Amino acid sequence: MAYNATTNAFVIIEYKNDRNFSVVDQGYSYIATLLNHKADFVLKYNQVFNVSKGLGDFDWTQVRVYFVAPQYTKYQLNSINFSDLPMELWKIKRYDQDIIQFEQIKPTSTGASITGYVTPPHGTVTPDPAGGGETPPTPTEVIVYTEDDRLKDGTDASRELYMELREYIMSLDDDISMKPTKLY
Repeated sequence: MAYNATTNAFVIIEYKNDRNFSVVDQGYSYIATLLNHKADFVLKYNQVFNVSKGLGDFDWTQVRVYFVAPQYTKYQLNSINFSDLPMELWKIKRYDQDIIQFEQIKPTSTGASITGYVTPPHGTVTPDPAGGGETPPTPTEVIVYTEDDRLKDGTDASRELYMELREYIMSLDDDISMKPTKLY
């Protein structure tokens, strides 16, 4: 467990020593656990930072899960192609002299959305169509914001200025990517 001060939300970081076949289902399980035990996370935060915050002091819509591993299966790489999936895959590589490289695996497309699917009532599970057990429901409380979400609140002039600035910044380096959050 970790805390992202920028988004004011908890994140879960899972390190895998090797390729593992259960990443997305684990991610949903972690998110469900976090959302079902918010008070425990807040209590631990308060103990670590010696503060007295309450449940309302955190942004529960920005909860994320980050998986870190040296390699992923092709199915795991395809699983992050949802535009609103609250999970990220990171590749880790260790070199001589204890040099470590982290590389975020970028989605190959982000046209699909998990919000288009019917979410069962809280606390229920649905049968896995592949016959591998049950799939936990998508937490409706977690929100992955898009660039369009941020732009809809602006004026035509601010959107035009933003697009010009965005185009310039994105042209500086291919590794620059957009990561919209709740507030910006």
